[in-house]
Amino acid sequence: MTIFYLLRHGQTYANQKGILQGCLNTSLTYLTPAARQATQRYQSFLDSRKIDQVFSSPLIRAVQTSQIICYHDPQILHFDNRLTELSYGQWNGMALTEIKQRFARYFDPFFQEVVVSSSEISQGESFAHAQARVYDFLQTQSVSFPQQRLLLVTHGWIIKTIVAHCFEQVAGNIFLTPANLSVTKIEITPGNSCGRVIYFNQF
Repeated sequence: MTIFYLLRHGQTYANQKGILQGCLNTSLTYLTPAARQATQRYQSFLDSRKIDQVFSSPLIRAVQTSQIICYHDPQILHFDNRLTELSYGQWNGMALTEIKQRFARYFDPFFQEVVVSSSEISQGESFAHAQARVYDFLQTQSVSFPQQRLLLVTHGWIIKTIVAHCFEQVAGNIFLTPANLSVTKIEITPGNSCGRVIYFNQF
């Protein structure tokens, strides 16, 4: 059994401004000074949870978060494109208020998330494509690292998708987005198509 700790990156300037980031990778997506400081407390997480490997999205907000966490142990840090946030296409970098106003039918106001069919309009990555790469990552690592503890530094949509997969739900947008720097823990047994959620969105 492989244990995965899913950590959402620290808060960015775009988070503060209510901007949908997706695959946006500009200075707007840098961690704020407060987030950088808050992330430092997770350096002790590696020892307290006996983390064997850390895998991070290559987007700058996740890179900054993971590099701070692994400052004293950089050799265990790896980057994997499969952990990249869902691309919202033309909506990457757009204010959520504008999306709600212009594309109300493609936005769920309760979950504060775009709906599955939104990629038809935004020309973004389809939910199915993103789900496939995330599931592939989980299965690959559960086979490659049995009996190990992995920390994944990634994004809100990715974490929700992994949790939905454990519950055998179609899409992760039926869950509230986990907070920045929150941790979700799951367990996956090699050969098991899903997994088990231990806790969600905890600090």
